Amino acid sequence: MRVYFDDIYVFKQSEDVADQVETLDRVLKRCEEQQLYVKLSKCQFCVDEIPCLGDFVGRKGIRMDPDKVKITAEWPVPKTKKQMESFLGTTVYVSRFCKGFAQFTGPLHDSIKGKRPLDAIELSEDQLRCFNELKNRLGFPLVLSLPD
Repeated sequence: MRVYFDDIYVFKQSEDVADQVETLDRVLKRCEEQQLYVKLSKCQFCVDEIPCLGDFVGRKGIRMDPDKVKITAEWPVPKTKKQMESFLGTTVYVSRFCKGFAQFTGPLHDSIKGKRPLDAIELSEDQLRCFNELKNRLGFPLVLSLPD
């Protein structure tokens, strides 16, 4: 079970429905004891995965939101410092889904050093390769394992 502000996530690795119901029953009884109320319209039961803090969490692990995958994959080559900062700011949010993230963003940060927001930038061959490789890796993101 994980609690985040006013959300409670109850999950079991087990596919045994009786085991899942027993766990849920214990959680709901505890809520009742503490006078915590559950809004039925916000509940999801027996689903394969749920949206959670901008990602999708399921029995197979934590995966990146498909909308974020699409946005990253369709990102055009930045032409200004501000555009590059926007790209880097977007990708850092999902960096944990990309092995070797820092090695690809380092050269991209170098491309905007000493520039003003609307200054034009021209990527070197290596920087363009890093930009495209980062987009490619985030287009096929890792699925992260669940916490113990």
